[in-house]
This record gives sequence, structure tokens and C-alpha cells, in this order.
Amino acid sequence: MASDTDRIGAWEYHGRIAMFPAAGLQVPAYSTAPFPNNVYAVAAQGGTPPLARRSFNGTTAGATAAVAEGGITWAGVRGAFMVNGELYLATSDGLMSRRTFNGSTYGTPTPVNGHDELAVLQNWRNDIAAATGMFYDSGRIYYTLNNSSTLYYRYINLESDIVGALPLTASTGVTGINFSQVRGMFLGGDKLYWATADGTLRSITWQHGPVNGAPVANTAQVVSGPGVDGVNWNSRALFLYQGANGQGAGLPPTAAFTSSCTSLTCTFDAAGSNAPGSTITSYAWNFGDGHTGSGAQASHAYTASGTFTVTLTITTAASETSTTTHPVTVTRVNQAPTADFSATCTLLECSFDAGDSADPDGTISAYAWNFGDGTTGTGESTQHEYAAAGTYTVTLTVTDNDAATDQTQQSVQAREPSAASVAFVAAASTNGNRNNHTAQIPASAVEGDALLLFLTINSTATITAPTGWTEVRATDGSGIAVRAWSKVATATDPGSTVAVALSAYAKGDLTVAAYRSSTGTLSVIDNGATSVNASSSGQSPALDLQGHALPVVYMGVKANSALTATLPPSLTERSASTGSPSGAVHAWLADSGGYLTAGSFDPVTITLSGSANRVVVTALALQAQ
Repeated sequence: MASDTDRIGAWEYHGRIAMFPAAGLQVPAYSTAPFPNNVYAVAAQGGTPPLARRSFNGTTAGATAAVAEGGITWAGVRGAFMVNGELYLATSDGLMSRRTFNGSTYGTPTPVNGHDELAVLQNWRNDIAAATGMFYDSGRIYYTLNNSSTLYYRYINLESDIVGALPLTASTGVTGINFSQVRGMFLGGDKLYWATADGTLRSITWQHGPVNGAPVANTAQVVSGPGVDGVNWNSRALFLYQGANGQGAGLPPTAAFTSSCTSLTCTFDAAGSNAPGSTITSYAWNFGDGHTGSGAQASHAYTASGTFTVTLTITTAASETSTTTHPVTVTRVNQAPTADFSATCTLLECSFDAGDSADPDGTISAYAWNFGDGTTGTGESTQHEYAAAGTYTVTLTVTDNDAATDQTQQSVQAREPSAASVAFVAAASTNGNRNNHTAQIPASAVEGDALLLFLTINSTATITAPTGWTEVRATDGSGIAVRAWSKVATATDPGSTVAVALSAYAKGDLTVAAYRSSTGTLSVIDNGATSVNASSSGQSPALDLQGHALPVVYMGVKANSALTATLPPSLTERSASTGSPSGAVHAWLADSGGYLTAGSFDPVTITLSGSANRVVVTALALQAQ
């Protein structure tokens, strides 16, 4: 392949004419390993140990430790560097080799001499033998020579072990660095580090250029040395560790965590853990009570107060681990209960139920009632009869099993048995097959009476409510529809006709009734309906009379034959209509026959003389106001 450039990518030099395998070649990227890392030093003449290691983060050096020699004559090493797990060594015999190195174990050496297949590069061998420092950067070997103030470089193809034939000049020195004084060097990030014969380690900013790198003038500084931190960096060669993944050796990880507890629930945060030069891949928690967890942040709920030894173990991408433990004291903080109750009153007697009260972390042990009239009670549910009508403020106090309390209040209305009443006035009904059903309002009604209108039809035709009437109840079934309306009679209503229009002809009953209150005012306070198919009876719904009211019951049925109804003793019939057979509608209107002073009106059964296809029972409660 021919090219008008010297490089493939930013790191691969091919000198304009290059040969590639026919099957193609993937050129890997190379980069400098990051700090913190381990720096290896080849001992200067007479020094020991032959090879040493110390951690270094770019500014601070760790303790020195001897490293296995691996059968290598380190006294003959003149330069060294690492690239992706491979250690390159230049020795005094003018040769270069590479081998794998993981920080302690060495692989089999391989000569770096692909360039010698055409002709031996004697000038390169001479340079190696005289080298005083060496490092690798972006496809180039940089090196210094004994008694020379020049920083040289040669291109190197790491895949084919070929070193460039010509030495090139990277720098002849700038303010801050004299290359003739170098005694070992390495590149770390954007800094070039070098040692001098007095053991001092200095750094200078390294500028990555389009052709080659070079130091930046006036950026040099002393980093370490005998007069700085007691570390002697004088060496034959220095090199920075780089693993096969391109990362540095890093530093041992450190597990650390903080905790915060609210009552029995604690949260744990391992953000203070670190793994310099590596990454943390897992966090394992032991909460000290037989339970475990994972993740950089964890939460755990203890079952009781106490002091627990919590352990955190972190694991790094390099399979290194670190463990730390801390005692965590957990103190249960009781959560107060919540008081809540419902109340229903029938005349002067009221019932109270505190079943909705709750305790989030325990149980309620006591219920104390103040009924607002100077009397008290206990228990989750209770009854109380007031001596006189009135509005009373009822107070409930609940206490939990830790003696915490909560209180709530409600107002209740106690009523005297009413002297008011509601009485039946009159009723009328019509029955037929029509699309406009009409009935005459009783002439005996007077202004202020309550008028009730009931409709039952044997179809699902659309029903248009009469003007001025309010719908109270609507019940639709299969082939039957029932409606109930109400209104307060005006002066013109008695004796007038009320009409309900349908969208189609339908057999049906229309019943109108008038009721009168002794107080002059009454209202519908409750209503309901029941529906059943293929039955010979109907049951009225239960009604809440709120202490006093008149129950009104209307039953409409659809049947194929004439039927009669037998009402229970508690009902008095007020009106009845019978339709023609085959889908006929029959209807009955009844009430309790008198004003009731009770809390409710229980369901009653109306019995038919035969079976009806559909049965709907509607009930209303009329109360004098």
C-alpha cells in the first residue's frame, strides 16, 4: 500500500510505503497507562535490589519493594518501557526484546529485530548500548544517549517488531531539562518524568505534536528525591507499568462507608470507597443481623434496637478486595398511632366505630371516648344515648403499645323523636300501550305537597322526563325500565295532567301520588331499588330513615298473564294497575301507612300470584323537615 502520510491513525508509522497482510490487519490503539500506578526502577551501577517497584500517583511516591528478577541480567539494561502488558528491554549488547509481564511474572522473550531482516541496524544497536533513558509514545521510541543533550526518537511497528532505520531529533533541550543528565525516564499522562544522578525526580509538560512529542519550556519542576521526600530515583532505567488492558497497576482498593439510621431503618453509602487505577465492580454488605445486601448504596430495616457490626467488602476489576467494618447502633423510634372513627346516629342514640384507627409500627392498646356531654367510654366500638337533642363534639384518643397517643374529633347530631309527620294524600295511575303516558295529579293535592311520579315500561325505549320533575331513581333491566321522579306541588299542579314521552310505543304504568308534611316541607332522604328476573316475588331495598320518615314502595313487573300482589302487613296499598297479557306491565304503590320513628326500614317481600318475567321494586324515604 502506498500513502502520502507517515502514519496510520495517530500511532502507527509506515514510512509512506507499507506492506499489509492480504487478509487485512487490525491496528490496536496504544496509550499511556494512567496514574496512580507502579514505577519500576532498574538499579544504577552497584545498586540493590536489581529491580525495585514503588507506587506513584504523579506527585507522591510510595515505599520501595524488590521485584523478582525473572532470570534477567538487569545490570545490562539500558532502557525499558511497557505497552499493553509487554515489557520492552534494551540491553547493553545493543539488542531489544519484549516479553509479557504482570508485575511479578515474566513471559518468554521475543527479539524486537524485524528490521534486521534486510540489514542489521548497527546505528540502532549502538544507540541502545549508550542509552540513558527510554520511553514509548504514539508509535515512537524516545531515548537519550550518554553525553548527549538531545532527545531522539525512532518509529516502531509493535506488530512486526520493526524499528525505524533513522534516528530523529525530538528536542535538543529546553529551559528546565538537560537530556545529558538523564538517568532513567518515563511518560505519565501529559508529563515526562526523568531522574538525575543525584536521585532527584523531575517532571516537565509533554506536548504531543503532529509529528513527534516534545517537552514544553519553563514547565519543569522537582517532584521527588533525597532532599524532598527521601526517595532516590537514580537508575539505569525507569518504566511505568501497563497491563494488557492498557490500565496501570493502580493502588490497593480501600473500602469505606457511612451510615444513617432513622428508627430501625438504616441507609449505607460506600461512595467513600476507592480503587486508584482500577474500578470497583461489586459491593457486598453484611448487616450484622444475618442479612446481606449489594450495591454502592444499600438500605436495611432491622427488627429490633441494638448495635450491629456492619461489614462492607469491595471487589475491583483486577479481583482485588478490601473489607471494612463499623458498629452501627440502631434505636427504634416509635411512630405514633392515627386516630379515626365513624359515627351514625338514630335519634338520640349514636354508634361509634374506631376500626379505621391504625398504628404503623405496633398495635393500638386503648381507645378512650369523650362523647361531648360530660360522659366517656372505651373500646374500639361503642354506643351512647344522649339525654337531649343537640350537636356534640365527640373526641377519640387512641394509645399504642408504646404509650404514644393520637386524638381526633367529630361533631354528631342527636335528634329528639319528631312530632312532625308525612301523610298520604291521594294517588292515580294509568296503564296502556302508548308512546305518551299520562296521569292526572290528584285534585286533592295542595301547593307544597310532595308529588311522586313512577313509570314502568316493558321496553328500552328512550324516556323523556316531564318538565319540572327531578329524577330520583332510574333502573333498567332486560326488557324493562323503571323511573321515579319527584317535585314540590305548585298552585297549578292539582288536577293537572303529567305526561311522559317515549321514543316508541311501549306497554306501561304511570302512577302519580301526593304526600303532605305536617311541617309544610318534606324531602326524599334516601332511595334504592332491587331487580330480579323470573320471580313470583319482589323485595324492597333497605332505607335509612335517619330517625323518622315515611317509606314509599313502588313495584313494577313485566308478565305474560294477569297477576295480583300480596303486600306484607308493614305496607298499605295506595294504587294498583293491571296491563293486558303478553308483555303486560302491572304495578303497585304502597307505603308504611304511617310516619315511622326508626333508624331504618328493613327489606320487605311482596308476593305475586304467579311468576313474572321481570320484577323491579323502588323505595323512597320521605322526611318532614
